[in-house]
Amino acid sequence: LGALLGDGTINGKNIKIASDDIEIVDKIISDLNKVWIDSYTYTKDNPNNNYALILKDKFSKTHLDYENSKFGCNPLKRELENLKVNVKCEDKFIPDIYKYSSIEQRLELVKGLMDTDGSVSNEGYCEFSNKSKQLIDDLAYVLRSLGIYCSMSYSKREGLKTITDRNNRTCTFEDSGYWRLYIATNQSIFNLERKFYRINHNKQTKTSVPIIDIYPTGLYEEQSCIIVDNEEHLYLTRDFIVTHNSWKGGAKANYNLFLI
Repeated sequence: LGALLGDGTINGKNIKIASDDIEIVDKIISDLNKVWIDSYTYTKDNPNNNYALILKDKFSKTHLDYENSKFGCNPLKRELENLKVNVKCEDKFIPDIYKYSSIEQRLELVKGLMDTDGSVSNEGYCEFSNKSKQLIDDLAYVLRSLGIYCSMSYSKREGLKTITDRNNRTCTFEDSGYWRLYIATNQSIFNLERKFYRINHNKQTKTSVPIIDIYPTGLYEEQSCIIVDNEEHLYLTRDFIVTHNSWKGGAKANYNLFLI
């Protein structure tokens, strides 16, 4: 799902993914065939590197999903429609069921997104960019739930932009701006080998979120101090920020953290 949200076209008649890395396409097909045994393959649109994910024997009466449709049924397409992710690029998002799944599933989702729309510099700095603000927010949520630091910004640009891929092909398009997510981690957040090996897996990374300013807001609301019954009294606030109420001289101090 991460790879399809990154570089996939999933709101049309056929499900496609655009990639210069056949390694990504092969992994998608391999994962699909683990769920629907040996049911999927792909075709390439020449000369573009667009790959259509094809259901084998989709019109066969012996196919496992034939009873769901007059002409057979593509189970992957149906699942994507059930998740309501068959939308345009600017409307892409991560479904809640994936945001609250297991650690292993969330990490695989991140890897799919980073393999496609993610990048890593030769120095090991990671970034994810996309036009969908909701997708950026959702990915930030998933990353923080995994203990990975990230911050976001918006790059507003006007005019035409020309990019050149690794095969020296150029593409020019209207650059209307996009959201960027900066990621600080030494964890393995790529499956794609050429990106995986750029990460310095031994480097130090951010382990805390700094407070950069404290100021009065003029807002007053009734609130209560709490303490969590564990040795360190820690709990998570919004954006998975770890905090606790303070103790001083044996008495609880009324320190409140405002996240603006």
